[in-house]
Amino acid sequence: MEDKLKQVLHKVELLCEQNPEFAAALKEKLGTNAILAASSDSQLDEIYEYCIERVVRKQAEEYYASFPIEEIRDQLIHDYCRMERFRRSDNFGDFCLAAYQQIECICRALVDNSDLQIITQKLWAHPAYVYVGEWKDGAFAPALNIAVNVRAKDNYRVADLVFPGKDGADNTPLANKKFGTPLSAQSAADLIRIIIYFVCYQAALKKTEYDYYIEFCKTISQQLYQCRNLNHRGSGQTEWQKEIADEVLAHQSMYYFKFIGELVHFVDTVSKGILALPQLASLIKEMPEKEMRIQLLGPSIKGKIDVPDDGKKRFK
Repeated sequence: MEDKLKQVLHKVELLCEQNPEFAAALKEKLGTNAILAASSDSQLDEIYEYCIERVVRKQAEEYYASFPIEEIRDQLIHDYCRMERFRRSDNFGDFCLAAYQQIECICRALVDNSDLQIITQKLWAHPAYVYVGEWKDGAFAPALNIAVNVRAKDNYRVADLVFPGKDGADNTPLANKKFGTPLSAQSAADLIRIIIYFVCYQAALKKTEYDYYIEFCKTISQQLYQCRNLNHRGSGQTEWQKEIADEVLAHQSMYYFKFIGELVHFVDTVSKGILALPQLASLIKEMPEKEMRIQLLGPSIKGKIDVPDDGKKRFK
């Protein structure tokens, strides 16, 4: 038998072993000439792909079966199957789009959550990290209980962490302007960071988790976000956007796995966080109010300022 026919036969055998229902249907439809009738590679590939898609859909349905927001489960399953199909066909742009759409769907479903609104409005001005203990007399005294309503003694606020950077127009922190924006009006990238902090981390980030929090946000709200429209971009990219996309595309094979890994981590942690929102809101309601004071950044000074020597004493 020719090698090509052996390969065809092997594919059919694998399909029949993996899917008894397919084997029975194939036998009923084509009888004893099933293998001969399916002797073209294209036909076998189509059959094989069909069986794979059935397996993938079953996996997606099982994965999202317990997702807390029932109304969006079907959409999440659909996008998951699309993501896997694009990955198998090595269509990276549409793969990124389908992966991102699952995250976007979840984030948009949470903007009207009343518990999340209570938590965000109350915590913007509070320290970004929870209290885990402190150093006393050269030794670290850990906190007995780490709780969302016991914050670290720090001036670095939740808003500063979630909305990093400054406004180029007036050199003020972006946190000053963005904390008062309703969740429904936040940009896509900002909303992702909000959901990661308040839901995935349940607003209880430890300072030791900062590096991974930043990497997690970068992967989803920057890298995946910028790559989602590689095949459908209508307008040109900025230099910053192009740098991000180029970094990913230079290691495209790795990012198939990285994006799937971060998607799974996002879905798993956001699922737990959604269930915890009512309890978190109850605890945070009892926290003292803290005013979100507008912070100003000092002018950027380069080099040394020369003050003329006029004989006057300026410092004591």
